[in-house]
Amino acid sequence: MSAQPKRHGRTALLAGGLAVGMFGFGFVLAPFYSQICAALGIQVADAPRQRATLGPPSAEPVVRPVTVRFDATVNGNLPWEFAPDTRKMEIETGRLYSASYTARNLSDETITGRAVVSVTPWQATPYVDKTECFCFQEQTLEAGAVAEMPLRFAVLPDLPAEFSNVTLSYTFMNTDPDAVARPHAHDEGHNHTQDQAHETTHEPAQRHAG
Repeated sequence: MSAQPKRHGRTALLAGGLAVGMFGFGFVLAPFYSQICAALGIQVADAPRQRATLGPPSAEPVVRPVTVRFDATVNGNLPWEFAPDTRKMEIETGRLYSASYTARNLSDETITGRAVVSVTPWQATPYVDKTECFCFQEQTLEAGAVAEMPLRFAVLPDLPAEFSNVTLSYTFMNTDPDAVARPHAHDEGHNHTQDQAHETTHEPAQRHAG
């Protein structure tokens, strides 16, 4: 009766030792397994994947000249005068430039306006980077007040080559939803003071667009 338990004990001990040995053997072979798979071109699940190269890397964007024009419009419910201080700028892509508009409140009361910008052609919109713009927030002018509206921008170097002329059009409108359009001396879409805006080539600001 006592011999049978001893036999079972030895069997269990041998089985346990065999399992431990197989585990250790597999652990030792793991690096060799990865090397063999790599040599045979077999993708290992946890092996780092290399990015496929689909030809040579794309060329760096080319810095080139672009003509930027500035436009201004005042909504009929806003008794303001609004015009660009510079109507046209010859710039280079990838460089930061400064421009400005001037607004005047022609009414006898304080009014808050908001400017909305559009880019022409519309395909160039994502390539015009405005780092500072009066259009980012509402603008409040007291009766008869005049304010300069600054703008800092860059045209990105990856602007498609077919676009060499870009227009930034700003429309100012009254933030008061109950404001009623009323005629005033300067209610035309483009204020007469725009005729005083000059065309010039501007020097860029002393830093590049990021």
